[in-house]
Amino acid sequence: MSSNIEPIVLDGHNYVVSAPHMKILLKRKVLWQYTTIVIPYLTDTVVKFVIGGKKDEAIGVITTYISREICFHTSRIDGPHEFWNKLKVMFDKVVESHVTRIEKELISLDPHSFERIEYYLARIKEL
Repeated sequence: MSSNIEPIVLDGHNYVVSAPHMKILLKRKVLWQYTTIVIPYLTDTVVKFVIGGKKDEAIGVITTYISREICFHTSRIDGPHEFWNKLKVMFDKVVESHVTRIEKELISLDPHSFERIEYYLARIKEL
């Protein structure tokens, strides 16, 4: 079993899959903590340099796995914590009307109305 993770690029429609993927990558590089906490203002120059480098590295990992269109919407964000929260706000929503529509369509599907089972399964995948 390989420990490598296949890249999943966040395109706006796959947040549920790509966010955990990014989280794993950040944890492996010991950068996850920089996305979950706000680092207070630091006065020590060495600590500031090290923390700043880690924050930049965390943003680099995140931006590697998001589409250009999404990068455009997040270009003015400085820290990984703010970046992660912006992605959550943008994509971690369940729109009730979409759920209801999909549920109705799934209920209305009749497997017997399809010529082949493959067509029925393909239609389910489309939803």
